[in-house]
Amino acid sequence: MSGAKSLCLEASPSEKEAARRAWRATMLNATGRTIAQRHGQQLADNITRALAWNPLIADKLNNFSDQALATFLWLLPPSEQLAPPLPLQPGYSIDAALLALAGQRDAKVASIEDLDAVPKAISRITEKEWTEYLRMSVELSKCKDCLRDMASHMAQQYAKSTDYDAAYQEMRAAFGPNDKLFDLFDRITLRIRNQGMANNMYARALGRNECDVVAIGTAHLGGPNGVVALLRKMGATVTPAATEE
Repeated sequence: MSGAKSLCLEASPSEKEAARRAWRATMLNATGRTIAQRHGQQLADNITRALAWNPLIADKLNNFSDQALATFLWLLPPSEQLAPPLPLQPGYSIDAALLALAGQRDAKVASIEDLDAVPKAISRITEKEWTEYLRMSVELSKCKDCLRDMASHMAQQYAKSTDYDAAYQEMRAAFGPNDKLFDLFDRITLRIRNQGMANNMYARALGRNECDVVAIGTAHLGGPNGVVALLRKMGATVTPAATEE
Protein backbone atom coordinates (compact mmCIF):
# COMPACT_ATOMS: atom_id res chain seq x y z
CA MET A 1 0.00 0.00 0.00
CA SER A 2 3.04 2.26 0.05
CA GLY A 3 2.17 5.26 -2.08
CA ALA A 4 -1.19 3.82 -3.12
CA LYS A 5 -4.04 6.29 -3.50
CA SER A 6 -6.79 3.75 -4.22
CA LEU A 7 -7.72 0.27 -2.99
CA CYS A 8 -10.22 -2.06 -4.70
CA LEU A 9 -11.57 -5.03 -2.76
CA GLU A 10 -13.97 -7.72 -3.97
CA ALA A 11 -16.67 -5.67 -2.28
CA SER A 12 -16.24 -2.37 -0.50
CA PRO A 13 -17.49 -2.42 3.12
CA SER A 14 -19.69 0.54 2.27
CA GLU A 15 -21.77 -1.58 -0.14
CA LYS A 16 -23.92 -3.07 2.62
CA GLU A 17 -27.06 -3.61 0.53
CA ALA A 18 -25.07 -5.46 -2.13
CA ALA A 19 -23.61 -7.67 0.59
CA ARG A 20 -27.12 -8.44 1.85
CA ARG A 21 -28.26 -9.35 -1.67
CA ALA A 22 -25.28 -11.66 -2.07
CA TRP A 23 -26.00 -13.31 1.30
CA ARG A 24 -29.66 -13.83 0.43
CA ALA A 25 -28.80 -15.33 -2.97
CA THR A 26 -26.25 -17.66 -1.40
CA MET A 27 -28.23 -18.78 1.64
CA LEU A 28 -31.99 -18.32 1.18
CA ASN A 29 -34.57 -20.05 -1.01
CA ALA A 30 -36.10 -17.26 -3.06
CA THR A 31 -38.05 -19.54 -5.42
CA GLY A 32 -41.16 -19.94 -3.25
CA ARG A 33 -40.98 -23.69 -3.93
CA THR A 34 -40.03 -26.55 -1.64
CA ILE A 35 -37.06 -28.86 -2.21
CA ALA A 36 -39.47 -31.56 -3.41
CA GLN A 37 -41.09 -29.17 -5.88
CA ARG A 38 -37.70 -28.13 -7.25
CA HIS A 39 -35.91 -31.47 -7.28
CA GLY A 40 -38.39 -34.27 -6.67
CA GLN A 41 -39.58 -36.05 -3.55
CA GLN A 42 -36.89 -38.72 -3.55
CA LEU A 43 -34.00 -36.26 -3.51
CA ALA A 44 -35.84 -34.11 -0.94
CA ASP A 45 -36.20 -37.16 1.33
CA ASN A 46 -32.51 -38.04 0.88
CA ILE A 47 -31.45 -34.50 1.81
CA THR A 48 -33.74 -34.53 4.86
CA ARG A 49 -32.28 -37.84 6.08
CA ALA A 50 -28.71 -36.71 5.47
CA LEU A 51 -29.19 -33.49 7.48
CA ALA A 52 -31.37 -34.90 10.26
CA TRP A 53 -28.35 -34.79 12.59
CA ASN A 54 -28.30 -30.96 12.58
CA PRO A 55 -31.03 -29.60 14.90
CA LEU A 56 -30.29 -26.01 13.86
CA ILE A 57 -31.54 -26.55 10.30
CA ALA A 58 -33.31 -29.93 10.14
CA ASP A 59 -36.83 -28.46 10.34
CA LYS A 60 -36.03 -25.43 8.17
CA LEU A 61 -34.51 -27.01 5.05
CA ASN A 62 -37.07 -25.54 2.66
CA ASN A 63 -35.93 -22.06 3.71
CA PHE A 64 -32.41 -22.56 2.35
CA SER A 65 -30.99 -22.16 -1.15
CA ASP A 66 -29.65 -25.10 -3.11
CA GLN A 67 -26.12 -23.77 -2.64
CA ALA A 68 -26.57 -23.65 1.14
CA LEU A 69 -28.06 -27.16 1.23
CA ALA A 70 -25.09 -28.57 -0.67
CA THR A 71 -22.67 -26.89 1.73
CA PHE A 72 -24.56 -28.30 4.73
CA LEU A 73 -24.29 -31.76 3.17
CA TRP A 74 -20.51 -31.43 3.10
CA LEU A 75 -20.31 -30.91 6.87
CA LEU A 76 -19.58 -33.73 9.28
CA PRO A 77 -21.63 -34.19 12.43
CA PRO A 78 -19.49 -33.23 15.46
CA SER A 79 -19.50 -36.86 16.63
CA GLU A 80 -17.82 -37.90 13.35
CA GLN A 81 -15.08 -35.29 13.44
CA LEU A 82 -11.63 -36.59 14.31
CA ALA A 83 -10.43 -33.21 15.54
CA PRO A 84 -12.13 -29.94 16.46
CA PRO A 85 -12.38 -27.33 13.69
CA LEU A 86 -9.42 -25.02 13.30
CA PRO A 87 -9.92 -21.98 15.52
CA LEU A 88 -10.59 -18.78 13.63
CA GLN A 89 -8.38 -15.80 14.33
CA PRO A 90 -10.69 -12.75 14.40
CA GLY A 91 -7.74 -10.40 14.51
CA TYR A 92 -6.22 -11.83 11.32
CA SER A 93 -7.88 -10.24 8.30
CA ILE A 94 -6.00 -9.05 5.24
CA ASP A 95 -8.98 -6.91 4.22
CA ALA A 96 -9.04 -5.26 7.65
CA ALA A 97 -5.29 -4.61 7.53
CA LEU A 98 -5.55 -3.10 4.03
CA LEU A 99 -8.52 -0.96 5.02
CA ALA A 100 -6.59 0.32 8.02
CA LEU A 101 -3.66 1.26 5.80
CA ALA A 102 -6.00 2.88 3.28
CA GLY A 103 -7.50 4.94 6.08
CA GLN A 104 -4.08 6.04 7.28
CA ARG A 105 -3.14 7.14 3.75
CA ASP A 106 -6.56 8.63 2.94
CA ALA A 107 -6.79 6.25 -0.04
CA LYS A 108 -10.04 5.79 -1.93
CA VAL A 109 -11.74 2.40 -1.39
CA ALA A 110 -13.99 0.80 -4.02
CA SER A 111 -15.30 -2.57 -5.22
CA ILE A 112 -13.62 -4.43 -8.09
CA GLU A 113 -16.51 -6.84 -8.47
CA ASP A 114 -19.87 -5.82 -9.93
CA LEU A 115 -22.30 -5.34 -7.04
CA ASP A 116 -24.72 -8.07 -8.18
CA ALA A 117 -22.07 -10.50 -9.39
CA VAL A 118 -22.90 -13.20 -6.83
CA PRO A 119 -26.68 -13.33 -7.48
CA LYS A 120 -26.07 -13.21 -11.24
CA ALA A 121 -23.57 -16.07 -11.11
CA ILE A 122 -25.99 -18.20 -9.10
CA SER A 123 -28.86 -17.41 -11.47
CA ARG A 124 -26.90 -18.84 -14.40
CA ILE A 125 -27.01 -22.36 -12.94
CA THR A 126 -30.02 -24.27 -14.27
CA GLU A 127 -32.44 -26.14 -12.03
CA LYS A 128 -31.30 -29.40 -13.63
CA GLU A 129 -27.72 -28.57 -12.67
CA TRP A 130 -28.76 -27.72 -9.11
CA THR A 131 -30.54 -31.10 -8.89
CA GLU A 132 -27.38 -32.88 -10.01
CA TYR A 133 -25.27 -30.78 -7.62
CA LEU A 134 -27.44 -31.77 -4.69
CA ARG A 135 -27.64 -35.42 -5.76
CA MET A 136 -23.84 -35.66 -5.88
CA SER A 137 -23.58 -33.83 -2.55
CA VAL A 138 -25.92 -36.36 -0.93
CA GLU A 139 -23.73 -39.19 -2.22
CA LEU A 140 -20.62 -37.42 -0.93
CA SER A 141 -22.23 -37.02 2.51
CA LYS A 142 -22.43 -40.83 2.85
CA CYS A 143 -18.63 -41.09 2.80
CA LYS A 144 -17.36 -39.75 6.12
CA ASP A 145 -13.71 -40.19 5.17
CA CYS A 146 -14.38 -38.17 2.01
CA LEU A 147 -15.86 -35.34 4.09
CA ARG A 148 -12.86 -35.41 6.41
CA ASP A 149 -10.53 -35.18 3.42
CA MET A 150 -12.60 -32.31 2.03
CA ALA A 151 -12.38 -30.38 5.29
CA SER A 152 -8.63 -30.98 5.51
CA HIS A 153 -7.95 -29.80 1.96
CA MET A 154 -10.16 -26.74 2.35
CA ALA A 155 -8.28 -25.79 5.53
CA GLN A 156 -4.96 -26.26 3.73
CA GLN A 157 -6.19 -23.99 0.94
CA TYR A 158 -6.17 -21.09 3.40
CA ALA A 159 -2.84 -22.15 4.88
CA LYS A 160 -1.31 -21.87 1.39
CA SER A 161 -2.84 -18.50 0.59
CA THR A 162 0.54 -17.01 -0.41
CA ASP A 163 0.78 -19.57 -3.26
CA TYR A 164 -2.38 -19.25 -5.31
CA ASP A 165 -1.67 -22.28 -7.53
CA ALA A 166 -1.07 -24.50 -4.49
CA ALA A 167 -4.25 -23.13 -2.90
CA TYR A 168 -6.21 -23.97 -6.06
CA GLN A 169 -4.83 -27.51 -6.09
CA GLU A 170 -5.88 -28.00 -2.47
CA MET A 171 -9.38 -26.79 -3.33
CA ARG A 172 -9.54 -29.15 -6.31
CA ALA A 173 -8.24 -32.06 -4.21
CA ALA A 174 -11.07 -31.47 -1.71
CA PHE A 175 -13.50 -33.01 -4.21
CA GLY A 176 -11.43 -36.13 -4.83
CA PRO A 177 -12.25 -37.92 -8.11
CA ASN A 178 -15.60 -36.16 -8.51
CA ASP A 179 -14.77 -33.90 -11.46
CA LYS A 180 -18.39 -33.02 -12.18
CA LEU A 181 -19.11 -31.88 -8.61
CA PHE A 182 -15.98 -29.72 -8.60
CA ASP A 183 -16.83 -28.27 -12.02
CA LEU A 184 -20.26 -27.15 -10.77
CA PHE A 185 -18.76 -25.81 -7.53
CA ASP A 186 -16.19 -23.88 -9.57
CA ARG A 187 -18.86 -22.37 -11.82
CA ILE A 188 -21.19 -21.47 -8.96
CA THR A 189 -18.66 -19.90 -6.62
CA LEU A 190 -15.67 -18.86 -8.72
CA ARG A 191 -15.48 -19.17 -12.49
CA ILE A 192 -18.32 -16.85 -13.53
CA ARG A 193 -17.29 -14.24 -10.98
CA ASN A 194 -13.61 -14.56 -11.93
CA GLN A 195 -14.35 -13.48 -15.50
CA GLY A 196 -16.15 -10.38 -14.27
CA MET A 197 -13.37 -9.43 -11.87
CA ALA A 198 -10.68 -9.99 -14.50
CA ASN A 199 -12.59 -7.81 -16.96
CA ASN A 200 -12.90 -5.04 -14.35
CA MET A 201 -9.24 -5.28 -13.35
CA TYR A 202 -8.13 -5.05 -16.96
CA ALA A 203 -10.40 -2.11 -17.75
CA ARG A 204 -10.39 -0.18 -14.48
CA ALA A 205 -7.12 -1.01 -12.69
CA LEU A 206 -4.84 -1.42 -15.72
CA GLY A 207 -6.74 0.65 -18.27
CA ARG A 208 -7.99 3.63 -16.27
CA ASN A 209 -5.73 3.45 -13.18
CA GLU A 210 -8.74 3.44 -10.85
CA CYS A 211 -7.13 0.92 -8.46
CA ASP A 212 -3.53 1.12 -7.32
CA VAL A 213 -4.03 -2.03 -5.23
CA VAL A 214 -6.58 -4.80 -5.84
CA ALA A 215 -7.23 -7.43 -3.15
CA ILE A 216 -9.38 -10.52 -3.77
CA GLY A 217 -9.60 -13.97 -2.21
CA THR A 218 -6.86 -16.47 -3.10
CA ALA A 219 -9.46 -18.95 -4.38
CA HIS A 220 -10.18 -16.58 -7.27
CA LEU A 221 -6.56 -16.39 -8.44
CA GLY A 222 -5.37 -19.89 -9.38
CA GLY A 223 -6.33 -22.55 -11.88
CA PRO A 224 -7.12 -22.40 -15.61
CA ASN A 225 -10.15 -20.19 -14.99
CA GLY A 226 -8.60 -18.06 -12.29
CA VAL A 227 -8.12 -14.31 -12.48
CA VAL A 228 -4.35 -14.60 -13.09
CA ALA A 229 -4.84 -16.90 -16.10
CA LEU A 230 -7.65 -14.71 -17.45
CA LEU A 231 -5.57 -11.53 -17.17
CA ARG A 232 -2.70 -13.20 -19.01
CA LYS A 233 -5.10 -14.25 -21.79
CA MET A 234 -6.10 -10.60 -22.09
CA GLY A 235 -2.46 -9.66 -22.62
CA ALA A 236 -1.55 -8.44 -19.14
CA THR A 237 1.82 -9.29 -17.62
CA VAL A 238 1.28 -10.96 -14.23
CA THR A 239 4.24 -11.83 -12.00
CA PRO A 240 4.29 -12.87 -8.31
CA ALA A 241 5.37 -10.20 -5.86
CA ALA A 242 7.91 -10.91 -3.16
CA THR A 243 6.31 -11.72 0.18
CA GLU A 244 7.52 -11.60 3.73
CA GLU A 245 6.62 -14.37 6.20
